[in-house]
Amino acid sequence: MLIVRATTDITERLRLAAGEAVVLRRVLRYLDGEPWSVEESHYPVRLAAATALMDPDPVPGGDEAALAEAGHVETGYVDELCARMPNPEEARWFQAGPGVPLLVQLRTGLTGSGPVRVTETRYCADRNRLVYSLGGLESLAPSGRVPAQR
Repeated sequence: MLIVRATTDITERLRLAAGEAVVLRRVLRYLDGEPWSVEESHYPVRLAAATALMDPDPVPGGDEAALAEAGHVETGYVDELCARMPNPEEARWFQAGPGVPLLVQLRTGLTGSGPVRVTETRYCADRNRLVYSLGGLESLAPSGRVPAQR
């Protein structure tokens, strides 16, 4: 957990003044001992103050629970997806081979009164895929997974 000056893209998404401070929470995730994802969530300081988001330890129930306990229940999201090449630090952390891009998901969490969180999650493209399901999910198999295409 850090308090940092927000970049222009974060201030625009959170509707903050240029250069305003935000709470940044970073999570490095591993799967079977291998680097899997880097997640960085940005919160307006005024929303994070006096919540578990200000604690550097993981939040019981997740960051969403801390926001909800403070009265900021996310009711919608805007996702932006792209692929890009990793910077040298990211390539080292992911132990990515030459020419392997990152998948990047940028999610803005919204409440009825506006945006409350921007989360960027980066994945190494050679070991991940992003799968989305939207609406009308009643026809999915009982496991919750889309039946395999043949």
